[in-house]
Amino acid sequence: MVTVTDLLDQDREPAGIVVVARDLTSTTRLEAEREELRKRLTQSEKLAALGQFVAGIAHELNNPLQGVLGHLELLRTTGAFPKQLRREVGTIYREADRAAKIVRNLLAFARRQSATRAPQDIVEVMNRVLSLRAYEFRLNAIELETAFEPRLPAVLCDPTQVQQALLNLLLNAEQAMRARAVRRIRVAARHVSECDGVELTIADTGHGIAAENLRRIFDPFFTTRDVGEGTGLGLSICYGIIRDHGGQIAVDSVVGEGTTFTLLLPAAPAKAVDPVRALVVHRDATERDYVAAALTGWGHRVTTAENAADATDRVKDNRLDVALIEKALISDGGSWRAVLDRGELKPSIVLLTEAAGDGGVAPPYELTALHGALRGVLKECV
Repeated sequence: MVTVTDLLDQDREPAGIVVVARDLTSTTRLEAEREELRKRLTQSEKLAALGQFVAGIAHELNNPLQGVLGHLELLRTTGAFPKQLRREVGTIYREADRAAKIVRNLLAFARRQSATRAPQDIVEVMNRVLSLRAYEFRLNAIELETAFEPRLPAVLCDPTQVQQALLNLLLNAEQAMRARAVRRIRVAARHVSECDGVELTIADTGHGIAAENLRRIFDPFFTTRDVGEGTGLGLSICYGIIRDHGGQIAVDSVVGEGTTFTLLLPAAPAKAVDPVRALVVHRDATERDYVAAALTGWGHRVTTAENAADATDRVKDNRLDVALIEKALISDGGSWRAVLDRGELKPSIVLLTEAAGDGGVAPPYELTALHGALRGVLKECV
């Protein structure tokens, strides 16, 4: 077990900290990774501000749009207009409804929706989404292949939100194959023991994504489609949903061959076990909530805090098994001793570091690294 006193001893390396990071011999590369992290944190702040701005505009647009749709629906059902205008009224209704859907997408992007989560069979969730697209698959001559590993563990999730994410990925795949001779979607699911996660893959034979666009594919409002064919919010909403569930999403693509999206979600415990009592401390709310969601997905009991003072308020009456702390905060030694080095509060420590090579779990905090760190410091399979 490692205490904060060990961490503050500058003359020796704490023996109980598990290092899950790459070796870096190049100072230049280390600085580049730190600069990349600073850019990502700045981008996170910008997106938060953008979300608040977008939410305000979307709410203002939503009210008049609902009024327009209501009156148009009244006209359509009562026939209170000349017959020669019926087609025009129908066109206006469809376009107004399309605008309303765009506003709903903006609201979904702008706010983190509350979710009721319970253990779910991810294959069952995926099959429900596939059934929604079955008619379009037949209509557009799309071949569907499935490869689901039997007896997969459950996933702690909100099925409605995860269905929305999966549906967005399927719609993207359909659109990418629109002009292709071979139209095939392959959906697979398997258990990944290294991180005790469930992996879902959705692969298509579409036109693929150019390398210069892959880094931006999850950015809000970024789209490679023609004007009027998309808002650029589908994949960013999908990314947000998976991250809010403590999961990861990645994309691999070859132009002219197709694209594969890979989702990895923590697996819920198969049977009742004593949960690990964990404290997650990080200044960035996005990273803090993601790590907490991953631990919760594995069935652990999690408390979060922004700093030592915040942690003091939250763990007064709680015992802890492990604390995952942003390394930059540990320098505040006195505060941390007050939080962790008294009574029952003597957890093992996992450091959340700024960059690889810093002696801890480096961002992006991958599920394999987090799971390995917990197993290491707790000396048991978690």
